[in-house]
Amino acid sequence: MPIRLLVKSKAQTGNRASEEVVLNEEQVTLGRDKSCNVVLNEPVVSRRHVSIVREGALYFVEDLGSSFGTRINSVALPAGEKRLLRNGDVIAIGPFDVSFDRIADIGAPGSDEKTSFVAKRVVKDALRNLSSGDGPTLRVMNGPLEGKRFELHHGQELVVGREAGVELVLDDDLVSRRHATIRRDWTGTYLDDLGSRNGVRVNRKRVQSQPLHDRDEIEIGSTRILYLDPSEVREAPVIPDEPPPVRVPSEPKESPKPVPEPEPEPEPEHAAEEQHEQPEGAEADEQEQQGDELADDDEGGEVAVPALAAEPAQELASFKQRMANGGWKSLIPLLIVVGVGIFALAILAVTFFVM
Repeated sequence: MPIRLLVKSKAQTGNRASEEVVLNEEQVTLGRDKSCNVVLNEPVVSRRHVSIVREGALYFVEDLGSSFGTRINSVALPAGEKRLLRNGDVIAIGPFDVSFDRIADIGAPGSDEKTSFVAKRVVKDALRNLSSGDGPTLRVMNGPLEGKRFELHHGQELVVGREAGVELVLDDDLVSRRHATIRRDWTGTYLDDLGSRNGVRVNRKRVQSQPLHDRDEIEIGSTRILYLDPSEVREAPVIPDEPPPVRVPSEPKESPKPVPEPEPEPEPEHAAEEQHEQPEGAEADEQEQQGDELADDDEGGEVAVPALAAEPAQELASFKQRMANGGWKSLIPLLIVVGVGIFALAILAVTFFVM
């Protein structure tokens, strides 16, 4: 199952997006060396700083002895120790923050498999894990037994301590001879402290008796033990968003070509010649004829009245005709309103003078 790493530099300014790296390798290295899967080119980053190792469906991170160390979710990771990675964990390497996510395998780039089908496949894989016959196991995360697994069978009680003969021997002065027991029955898996001197911690909290769940981390002395139970529902891998559809640029529409205006037809040559051939006295005769017409009008003593002057007289005659035919009745509402207004003004005036 591939993983996605989002690399963000703390030294970046502005809203610069994180660099996304998707890898599907058994082991992924991060560091300054060019041979690393993810190159972090900063002086405070070691040449081979961190390693991410896949074990089945789980991923573990380990500091490879870097000079300036590594932090997981703001907690220091000792050199040579492994930590289980969960979706959303942030690995701090120098000025870089690397976010980790397990993602669902959506096939090769360009595959037409939709997100809904990927989600169905993820659910089927989870159900297959629930129905598998694999039982819970204890994985040692550090120390001389790092990487070793101990199976837990139904009805079994596993004793952890320093003395010889117990099922899980830890050669550590911080561990009591018979420090704790881990037992499994039909109700689940339980951890019990046997009265040890330094106690037992589960997920960094000291406990006396505690039921265990998948991916709980047990601390006994300086040894960390991871409890794994494949029969429990684990976090599902992240389903990456579908890439946006590729937009094909549409061909630009051609604008309609303007229709050429028709050219004016040339005037006939004979008409132009007739205009040029008119005698110069023709214009003078026309002016004299217009002058004679004006003189005749003056002699008659009558002045032509424009037609517009007759319109007001016609409108007045039409109004009188409407009044004679009973049109005055339409003015009664207006007269009543005017009368009421005058009466109201009179009352206001009397009231004002009286006061």
